[in-house]
Amino acid sequence: MSDSTRILDLRDYWQMVRARMWTVVAMGTIVAAIAGAYVALRPPVYYSQAKVIVEPLVSSAIAGPLGNGSEPDMPTEAEIVQSIDIARAVDQAIDVSASPEQLVKGVRVEPVRDAAVMFVGYSAGNPDTAALIANTFAQEYLDARKEQVAAQVEAAIAPFDERIAALEAEAGQVEADLESEDDPNRRGTLRARLTTIGDEIAANVASKAEIYSNAGSAQGGRIVQFAVASPVPSGPG
Repeated sequence: MSDSTRILDLRDYWQMVRARMWTVVAMGTIVAAIAGAYVALRPPVYYSQAKVIVEPLVSSAIAGPLGNGSEPDMPTEAEIVQSIDIARAVDQAIDVSASPEQLVKGVRVEPVRDAAVMFVGYSAGNPDTAALIANTFAQEYLDARKEQVAAQVEAAIAPFDERIAALEAEAGQVEADLESEDDPNRRGTLRARLTTIGDEIAANVASKAEIYSNAGSAQGGRIVQFAVASPVPSGPG
């Protein structure tokens, strides 16, 4: 093959490459334009989040009867916030046009590393709706924890209730025996027993009252920063 023929072949090849290159560029421009139009036409999405501190279910104030409260496992707590049960509670608490299954898809929980803190966020097409649902998810989660605290408190006072009921039954029997007893020594013994029973009942009632009083400090957590409506969308829908 002569040099002139080789040069012609290279020119033909280069012209073919250039033709295809512009085709590729044109196609890329068209695809980019279509993608840009698609994004531009999608409605905006707004994101809001609440900040929640998660506390042990059992406070130190009632650690005696209930045992020491352990630090919460934050990944587990995050899963609970995003559970269908909490979503159902949210659905019942506020009037939104979404099912619990749809609500779950919009919520996002971010636990803070090495801290009993998490951010509960929600994405929606309306900024007020995003803030409302984020706050409701946080509140319903905390309400569920309060119910757990209440259940633990009731479990803690159950033995005292049982003891009080048994003592009251015994007091009734002692009083009946006292009415039918003529022996002065025996009557003195029965009266002493009634006094002892009264003291024991009072002690158990006081223990119950202390648990109820201290239970107010065991709320399971609190919202320290409520979600607010964002004026700026977080992205397209």
